[in-house]
Amino acid sequence: MRYLFVAIAVFMGHLVMAQNEVTGDSKEGTAYLQGYADMGLAASIDQGGPYALRMNLLGGAGFNDWLFVGIGPGLRISRQVRSIPLFADFRIGNRIRESAFYGAVGGGISVGSRRSMAVIGPAGHAEIGVRLNKRQIGGTTIYLGYEIYTAEVVEYSVSGRNNYGRFDIVDIRAIVLGLGFSF
Repeated sequence: MRYLFVAIAVFMGHLVMAQNEVTGDSKEGTAYLQGYADMGLAASIDQGGPYALRMNLLGGAGFNDWLFVGIGPGLRISRQVRSIPLFADFRIGNRIRESAFYGAVGGGISVGSRRSMAVIGPAGHAEIGVRLNKRQIGGTTIYLGYEIYTAEVVEYSVSGRNNYGRFDIVDIRAIVLGLGFSF
């Protein structure tokens, strides 16, 4: 549970820093600072695999009207899974139009487990979506994606009167559906 609090604190700090840097609409064609926050469901495509609530928070810079590069933490959590991916994200899409398709790819490492904050493996994702802009900096995204991440999974077993959990570190491949916001 303490790792959840650490992840929330990192998310909130990241959010506050990004909000302080962005002061409004940027001029067309110039560099700008931007943040993304999204939440969705990562449903494993492995037979009988776990699902997880997926949250990401990114802060970064756009270099023109089409390219954004950011870094940030994520959180994958459910009854069976706990993982905190730290990754870099690259997005391509027109930020000037009121609605536009975008594509994103990212990669990094997964850290965190029920027992420690040790590095436990790679993380990566690819997604496509639609961004509905309120203005150049802000907007809402709806996306569909694919991701792979390493997580510690607990498998519960019932034996007579005893219930016990066995921890395994596994690579999870998942289809993701989510909603995000840019600020």
